[in-house]
Amino acid sequence: MNLRQAKVNLRQERGNNLRESNCVSVSDLRQVKVNLRQAKVNLRQAKVNLRQAKVNLRQVKVNLRQVNRAKVNLRQVKVNERGYGAL
Repeated sequence: MNLRQAKVNLRQERGNNLRESNCVSVSDLRQVKVNLRQAKVNLRQAKVNLRQAKVNLRQVKVNLRQVNRAKVNLRQVKVNERGYGAL
């Protein structure tokens, strides 16, 4: 075998090794599919959670408005009582 043929053989062998190392086993592919399915489920659940969080935030804002209104009313009641006390 001459030098040129040895180089060709070496190059082919390197290519074969690269191809073998790039192979993915069937069980790995199955696991990737399972992980992808689970990721989709998680994403769907995250969207539901986000929607619920938005609803909760809206309710908190409403409650805060009511609390602030009650504070204003209480302040007004105190002012009115003070005014009546002066009579």
